[in-house]
Amino acid sequence: MSKKTTSVSSSFFQNKGMLLIVGLVVAAAVVFFVLTYVNEDFANNVFGSSNLKDLDVILFMDPSCPWCKKTLELLKKDNKLDDITIINVRTDDGRKEAVKYGVNKGLPAFVSKKTNLGTVGHPESVKMLVKDLTDKSKINDNNDGMPIEDLKIVLFYKDNCKWCNKSKDDLSNMGIMNIIEMKDVNSEEGREALKQFNLNTNTSVPVYASRATNKTTVGYKPFNEILDQLK
Repeated sequence: MSKKTTSVSSSFFQNKGMLLIVGLVVAAAVVFFVLTYVNEDFANNVFGSSNLKDLDVILFMDPSCPWCKKTLELLKKDNKLDDITIINVRTDDGRKEAVKYGVNKGLPAFVSKKTNLGTVGHPESVKMLVKDLTDKSKINDNNDGMPIEDLKIVLFYKDNCKWCNKSKDDLSNMGIMNIIEMKDVNSEEGREALKQFNLNTNTSVPVYASRATNKTTVGYKPFNEILDQLK
């Protein structure tokens, strides 16, 4: 009797172990499907979305701007104010966010964090706004909503350069020093990085370069102008 009991117990635990393994395999397959296909479908569907809320939109505005006021009235009329993030560029934090997203061509300005597209000006309607923020044809020529992080900016500098130090002060004041790659051209690492942009140590500094677009711009200038030249 004891031998039969042992045999039944062994068989039970073997079957249970097999069920556990099968369950883990099925769970892994489901997770893979979700990460690979569902996320991809979601990303594709965002461009075809007619729902403003799906686009994770930021509205940059100035309370004294008449067209900003009209835009807010339009959004309020369509009950869309709660579907977007509103940033006042008159505040210090607002200015930093505007610089971060390259908003420098007028207000009101909209940026979609989902499609990485932006549009400037008072929209005719919410429907037209959504269309502008989901138009795939604008991906190559519309960079208004391109975050600074995506440009992968490098600042080449020298410690004894007055304009380099002023550039670094500007970045610090805007609160974006942590997303700019800093390279001292007098260091070996800096010289190697210069070569990646076909530059050398004879190049004047400061130099801003984008690893994303491979564009460069030389000299001290307003940061919004630098962004335009790197895009």
